[in-house]
Amino acid sequence: MEHSPSSSDSSEDYGLLKQIPTLLHKSRLKTPLPPSQPREDRATTEVPMTPKRFALPFLPPSTPSHRKTSLHPSPVAYQPLLNPRAPPQEFSRLQQALYKTRAEILQLEINKTHTTENKNKRKRQQKKNRKKRFKLKAIVELAQIRIQKHGLQLCSEDQRTLDSLKQLLEQSETTHKPMSE
Repeated sequence: MEHSPSSSDSSEDYGLLKQIPTLLHKSRLKTPLPPSQPREDRATTEVPMTPKRFALPFLPPSTPSHRKTSLHPSPVAYQPLLNPRAPPQEFSRLQQALYKTRAEILQLEINKTHTTENKNKRKRQQKKNRKKRFKLKAIVELAQIRIQKHGLQLCSEDQRTLDSLKQLLEQSETTHKPMSE
């Protein structure tokens, strides 16, 4: 006798529990959605999930990485076959070189601040840094030549990166004067 009312109470409680999430969900919705749409579809339509692609920090976030329109002078979608003037691998190589150059210049700045007691060791490090700076300067100059050769128009962020690289190199040259001079 005691079991039957308790079982009916539990079934009523379960029925109420089932309704709570829907009641909460309804109260959260500001505008009612059409009833023809099932609940599973609602979640996918509200937030479209886009896969994140790897992009270099100085690329504008709006530009998809497969279409380098920011570097291209024309607003038309980039077609590598129809436009032999600017091959697509040239863009990525140029950007990789600039990115790598910036990292290496910053590393040189770190090496400059780190002083060692051993004089010969310090001289060897200075020689290495000089060689590196020469190589990095060549990369920056080569980047400029390529830009002019292909008639590329760098977006403002890339141009800023190139300018900052030049400035960093000039600064490091003035601070890394050899001791003999």
